[in-house]
Amino acid sequence: VEKEDIERWEQTYKDVFAKDGITVKMPEFYPTSALVGLVEVVDAVSAEDFVGRFASLPKGVRHEGRFHGSGFFFLIEQHRQLAMPLKMSGQHKFWRLDNKTAANAFRGLLDVEPQGPVVSFLEYRDKEPPPAPEPAQQDWEAAEGVDGAADSDELQLALAASLAEATAPQQQQQRQQQHNQRRQQINEHEQQRQQKQQQYQQQQQQPQQQQQEQQQRQAATKQATAPSLDATATGQ
Repeated sequence: VEKEDIERWEQTYKDVFAKDGITVKMPEFYPTSALVGLVEVVDAVSAEDFVGRFASLPKGVRHEGRFHGSGFFFLIEQHRQLAMPLKMSGQHKFWRLDNKTAANAFRGLLDVEPQGPVVSFLEYRDKEPPPAPEPAQQDWEAAEGVDGAADSDELQLALAASLAEATAPQQQQQRQQQHNQRRQQINEHEQQRQQKQQQYQQQQQQPQQQQQEQQQRQAATKQATAPSLDATATGQ
């Protein structure tokens, strides 16, 4: 992860928390390729539903949603973290966690002290959403640039950066898929070659087997037709 990317996203979330009057404390370091915790995904909604149906969410939460270029949002609750990050290995963003390791990690989860307002998305999913902010509050938010066009350039830059980040793993995943397909083709070609070689060896062995079988039949025929010494002596 580039230092510039970390600084940009830290500033983004400082702005998110600042909308609710909170000075957020950023992590001292960011583990990579590691399991750091667990969250509960309670729903996935489209950006359109998020803007319309979830209008009464805290300003910071709505502001965070505007800075992600995806067309859908995962709504998460129950943030918990591990005391120590668990290093993982595997393909890009695809990690296999065996049951024993998962059980040990689950027992080691700790509750996270929230720095911002605790939001329960279930009331938005299962019930009628709370009423939207009053018109006066909406006007104030527009003046502050929360829902207006004052920060449109900043938003466009953030969306472009988010889309670029979202596209990079997809491209890497496509390259990995192409590599896997090529490897599969090579393996299939090798299997076909081995099968042909086995067939050739079997064909080469068939004449020898047939010759041996013929010799065995001839020997058996001679043994069956040859008179024994006892029979010859009796005849004399």
